[in-house]
Amino acid sequence: IGLMTGRNNTNQVTASVEAAQAFLSRVYLYMENWQASEQYASQVLQNSRFSLVSREKYQMMYIDPAQRTGSRSPEVIWQFNLSEVSNGYINILFSEPNLFKVSPSGKLLDLYEDEDIRSGMFASNLSGSQVYTLKYALHPGIGSTNWPVNYKVFRLAEIYLNRAEARWHLRNYTGAEQDLRV
Repeated sequence: IGLMTGRNNTNQVTASVEAAQAFLSRVYLYMENWQASEQYASQVLQNSRFSLVSREKYQMMYIDPAQRTGSRSPEVIWQFNLSEVSNGYINILFSEPNLFKVSPSGKLLDLYEDEDIRSGMFASNLSGSQVYTLKYALHPGIGSTNWPVNYKVFRLAEIYLNRAEARWHLRNYTGAEQDLRV
């Protein structure tokens, strides 16, 4: 944080103070240092540069090819852009309809209610035996050379969840509930 303070890292591809704070929030959450996790999450959440995307823009946060030219989702704190001209192995691993290797479990899929936008972010392979995510999929109308390769490292939604969990462990149940409601 000290090395990045005062630098104008305003895009979501370059590491920033907020990316470091988000990372520390996650690390301290894993370490069960609830106070530090809440502190760093709160610092990120106080930054007005970031905001949650609407339901209507959720899928575009992942697939919008304009991300290659600097148009970024306001929810993304830090993402990797690994290639400017083609898809990457991670896209194939998760989202290529014929070659994907990672499938969500039935238990996970059952957690999504029908009206949850995330429930529509999955598709079945040709035989219908496995499901893959559409987060990094090539969508109709987007050429393969413009397939966004932008893996989200930190999104604002995760930071709310980090803080909610930290607050719950600190017995701040009202604050945890408020974060979950957001």
